[in-house]
Amino acid sequence: MMTVNEVHAELEQIRNADLLKKGLYFTKLEERANNGDNNAVYGLACCYDFGYYPRRDSRMAEKLYRQAAEGGCSAAMLNLATSIYRGEFGGADTTQAFYWYQRAAEAGEGDGYFGMGKCYETGLGIEQNDAMAFRMFYKAADMGCPGAMHNVGLAYLGGNFGIKIDLDKAFEYEKKAAELGDRNAQFNLGLMFINGDGVRADEDVGFYWLSCKTRRKFVRRDACL
Repeated sequence: MMTVNEVHAELEQIRNADLLKKGLYFTKLEERANNGDNNAVYGLACCYDFGYYPRRDSRMAEKLYRQAAEGGCSAAMLNLATSIYRGEFGGADTTQAFYWYQRAAEAGEGDGYFGMGKCYETGLGIEQNDAMAFRMFYKAADMGCPGAMHNVGLAYLGGNFGIKIDLDKAFEYEKKAAELGDRNAQFNLGLMFINGDGVRADEDVGFYWLSCKTRRKFVRRDACL
């Protein structure tokens, strides 16, 4: 069975190849999926979801994500949950977003806790609960999720979720998230350097982060963005 990282590398090839090679790469992925490779099923779902090849088809993407998720692929659980959260699969039950984020979290995915935090924050699929939202974001941040680090930083910066403002901690989390490529954190970090919030003011560094643009390779959907 392919690893998820190998699937992501294959997807990167499909995304950047010419039409003929796209078809060849897709066919190889399809053969693996037909031979029982559950992670390859996830790869096919991504192709339909993002329109890499042969076309964008949300119904096929949902079907394949569910197949891969039910087979234990945590990356598929995350993409399925995020698509449901965003309302991209029509009338999908929003409680399913929380369910699949929770399944992904139980499988060891930090982004799963991040998604659960967004559900608690917005009350989508679960009763709204600020304390639980921050708890999930904090856990996801500890597991290396940049989006969650940014949300924890925002909480310390603005007192969100009833958290006491702490500019030093806000800077710490925004810096971690920014260095991992989170664009919202990069923007906030730039403002913090310019304004001297939690750090000695430095306009040059501030404008660097404000202008920073990170082109990320394909990984998967960013939970709930």
